Amino acid sequence: MNDINAAYAGASQKQSGSLEERLARLAGLHRIGMMDDDEFAERRRKILDEI
Repeated sequence: MNDINAAYAGASQKQSGSLEERLARLAGLHRIGMMDDDEFAERRRKILDEI
């Protein structure tokens, strides 16, 4: 498992928190360089697809 998957695992597997909280955690990982733009967009889309 790479670093980004390990860092993101809690957010995606547990799906804890509101959509806004999960998107904020995702944005934080993107902001600090833990994922590139493409991976951020893909994971953001997966969260938004739950709506």
